Amino acid sequence: MPGQIMSEATANGRLLQFGWFGKLPGAGDFVNRGMSAGLAAWWDSWVQRGMVELRQGAADGLARYFAVAPVWHFAIPGGTGAGCVQLGCLAPSCDRVGRYYPVVAALVLDADAYTPDATLAATGLAGDVGAALIDAVREAQGPEQLDDVLRGIHMPREAGARDPSDGDARRACEVQTAGWPNLAEFFDPHGATSFWWTLQVNDSPPRTYAHTGRFDARLFRTLFGAPARAAY
Repeated sequence: MPGQIMSEATANGRLLQFGWFGKLPGAGDFVNRGMSAGLAAWWDSWVQRGMVELRQGAADGLARYFAVAPVWHFAIPGGTGAGCVQLGCLAPSCDRVGRYYPVVAALVLDADAYTPDATLAATGLAGDVGAALIDAVREAQGPEQLDDVLRGIHMPREAGARDPSDGDARRACEVQTAGWPNLAEFFDPHGATSFWWTLQVNDSPPRTYAHTGRFDARLFRTLFGAPARAAY
């Protein structure tokens, strides 16, 4: 699986636009736009295990916790199993008939070609991507509407070439990664620790979480299950 994902992810070099996969209230079933089949399968395998875990933990776990969970922004290194760096957002969602399933939007980068500037550029766009997912879910948008919005959110220059000395770019990144200051400096593209955070809403502080290793049910519970104060 990792080899398949890598070959697809790097076939055209860095992917400068966000691909996405999952379910939307405006669609009848799964939708995949711009994400490789291998990577979508990698996400689906983890989500399916996590959804089973939530159902077993509480009969109303999906409606009570998953449906009202926040949008999570992420920086995922290649060592977690996918074999590539992913920068993007994950949001709770469902399809047209109410079957719960998240929607994920990710910018995929070759771990070998990764530079910290890529994190600065991509995380500076995190708020726009998260807002696009929220609007798509709340307004029951169709796949075409979300796709059009996400196509307009891309790296402004070649493969993460934002100048880290650019004050506006750096300030934007600091806002979008408020829970993980200096993320671009310590993120290891080949490592196994993924970083997750939410944006500040009103007076609520952002939540953060760091997960080491392959994606498992514990990570899914932390993001979408019953709140556990010790996890943040």
